[in-house]
Amino acid sequence: MFILKKLEIEAILFILVGAAVGFLLLIHSRQANVQTLASNNVPNLPVIATIPTAEPPTPLPSPTPSPTPTPAPIAPFIPTVANTTQISEDGTKNVTLRTIQNKNDTVTYDITTSDSNAFMFSKTLASGESISLPFNAWSPNNKYFFIQENTGTGTNIMVFNDNGDPFANSDTYLDLTGDFTKYAPSANFDQATGWAADNLIIITTKLADGSEGTSYWYEVPSEGVIPLATKF
Repeated sequence: MFILKKLEIEAILFILVGAAVGFLLLIHSRQANVQTLASNNVPNLPVIATIPTAEPPTPLPSPTPSPTPTPAPIAPFIPTVANTTQISEDGTKNVTLRTIQNKNDTVTYDITTSDSNAFMFSKTLASGESISLPFNAWSPNNKYFFIQENTGTGTNIMVFNDNGDPFANSDTYLDLTGDFTKYAPSANFDQATGWAADNLIIITTKLADGSEGTSYWYEVPSEGVIPLATKF
């Protein structure tokens, strides 16, 4: 009896084990079929070629700006000023010639005296021309003085009152050279050498061959020209 029950129990266990194994085989078979079906239903997608990523262009170097040349500073023009003074024989008066070198190569000449603080005469001359003060510019009585203008055409002598007052003809100065040329047009003016008296200026001339010609007196303020027998 006991043996029979044991056999029955073993048969039941065998059946249960067989059923379990069959169940597992069935599940495995279904999973295999599902995977196969899924594999067959997957569409074949076209292979897309990989587009190479373009590298960013290498930036060109920025051009180096050329340095802007700095213009050299222009020095301001400073006129050259010089003074020349002639003192009267007794030392009581003086006449001053102020020379100013201008930017355009011209020269300005200004005349003052100890009796006049203002410029009594001013003239601008081109390069190569000049005005000078002779050493014997003052008359013996200190009432007059003369200056000399040197140009390309010759020498001009101008006579002034010491205080800058105009003469009777309202002229600022007496034109000794012009007056002499009117009186003796054929004579060759050489120079005014100085004073023979308070109102007489000595004039010398030259002949065509360069030798000494007739001497004259120029009378101030009458502007008269007087020929002399004696040569100075």
